[in-house]
Amino acid sequence: LNLSGFDTSSSTAMNAMFRQCNALTSIDVSGFDTSSVSNMNAMFYASPAIVSMVGVEDWAITGLNSTTDLTNFLTNGKMTTAQYDALLVNWEAQSEFPGMSPSFGASEYTGGGTAAAARAAMLTVGRYNAIYDGGIA
Repeated sequence: LNLSGFDTSSSTAMNAMFRQCNALTSIDVSGFDTSSVSNMNAMFYASPAIVSMVGVEDWAITGLNSTTDLTNFLTNGKMTTAQYDALLVNWEAQSEFPGMSPSFGASEYTGGGTAAAARAAMLTVGRYNAIYDGGIA
């Protein structure tokens, strides 16, 4: 599903946007402007067929303002390892709301590199409480 051309610049809430999309396997949201979004809770909740999410790794998460804004973000499905690695590196570089516990389904990251280091940094005191994912690829 290619949604890269959608204008989301005025969007403030994307919670449950793709919830329970059981047949969705791949999505391109590379054009999404998430700089004003304050809630991404359960965005891809219970969408088990997802195996590729293009563009999510480049989203701005600086507008999130609650510990629950990434809860159940992605459950059951997963991103490719390259996409998840990029997400960890890019999101770690942003100043997010402290205390979140995002879930990234079965997504796996590359151990021993920049993605693993970014994930570890995200879990330092005062940042993320937990990160739920599929572990090391």
